[in-house]
Amino acid sequence: MVKIIIFIFILLLISTVIAEAPKYNFASIQKDKEITASPGDIINGKVYFFNVHGNRNTHVKVKVLEKPENWEVKITPETKKETYDVSGMMIEVEENFVIPPSNFSERPIDVEGLTAVKTPDGYVNANELTIMTTIPENSKIGSTEKIKIYAEAFWLGQGGSLDLKQEREFEFNIKILSEEYYEKNIPDEQEKSSSLITGAVIGGGTTGKIIFAFVGIIIILLIIAIKKRK
Repeated sequence: MVKIIIFIFILLLISTVIAEAPKYNFASIQKDKEITASPGDIINGKVYFFNVHGNRNTHVKVKVLEKPENWEVKITPETKKETYDVSGMMIEVEENFVIPPSNFSERPIDVEGLTAVKTPDGYVNANELTIMTTIPENSKIGSTEKIKIYAEAFWLGQGGSLDLKQEREFEFNIKILSEEYYEKNIPDEQEKSSSLITGAVIGGGTTGKIIFAFVGIIIILLIIAIKKRK
C-alpha cells in the first residue's frame, strides 16, 4: 500500500513538472498581402497574432523595415515601454502588445482587446496589428510599391531575462491604380506619321490654296515673258 502511494505521488510530481514546463508559441495570419490603391488613398494592412497551446505570454515588438520614400506608414498599437514582475524580478521591455495563451474554439468568443479570427482549426482570439499607409498624391499610376514589417516575439524567463526570441517579416505589395476608369486608344508613331502625310495631300487647306496660287502666278508670268520675246 505504501509503495502504491509513493508511486502515485511520484506520478503526480512528474505530471506537475511537465505541466509547468515552458511552452512557447508565436502564430500569425496576414490578411491581403496584395493591395490596390489610388494616389491620395489611406489603406490599412492587417496582421493577426495569436498564442495557441503555449503557457507563457508572447511579447511582440514591431517596426517598419522597408517602405517607399515619402510614404507615411503608421503601426497600431504603437511601441511602448512596459514593466513586468517576473517571479519577483522587475523587468522593463519595449513592445507593441503581449499575446496571452489561448486555444481554438468552435465558435468565436468575445474577449476585450482581442479579435476572433477563423482558422482551419477553428476560432482563436488574436491581437490585431494595423499598418496604416498614406499613398502620396504624386504616386505613379501602374507602379507597385512594397512595405515590409518586422516582428520580433520574445518570452521572459524566471530570472527576468529574455528566455527566447523569434523573428518574422510581413510584406505588403501595393499596386497604384487610377481612381477613375476610362479607355482611350493611343495610335503608334507610324500611324501618326501616315495620318499627317495623308491629311496634307488630301486635305489641302489654306497651305494648299497658297501653293496653287503661287504656281498659277509663275505660269502667267512665263506666258507674258514668252509673248514679249515674240
